[in-house]
Formats: sequence, structure tokens, C-alpha cells
Amino acid sequence: MAKRYSISFDTNEAPGRIRAVWVEIGHWWMKPKDIADVSLRDHPLYPDLEQYVLANPSGRANAGD
Repeated sequence: MAKRYSISFDTNEAPGRIRAVWVEIGHWWMKPKDIADVSLRDHPLYPDLEQYVLANPSGRANAGD
């Protein structure tokens, strides 16, 4: 089941409103004929996601070392 997370907020773009960016994360079972879109970094909101991830490391970095 996918879960939605809010990752950034902007209160300057529209006074009296909050512009929020959200992402959904989950699993799906692919079939061999399925095509996976891996162009996430080309999405115009990707910088918001990248900034969030860089500012919030998992704490599991180097776990495989």
C-alpha cells in the first residue's frame, strides 16, 4: 500500500494558502512485460524531493560497509 508524505511547503506563492509538495512511496509487482519509468529526476518537482532527502539522511548510510 502506498503512503503519501509531504516534503516541502511554500507560503509565499499564494497568500493565505500553502503550496505543498508530496510524494507517494510503495511497492508494486512488475511483470516481465511491464515498463518502469525511471525518469524521476527529470520531473520539475524533483529538486524538492532531492532537497528533502539530502536534509534528512536515513541514518543508515554506510550500512553495507
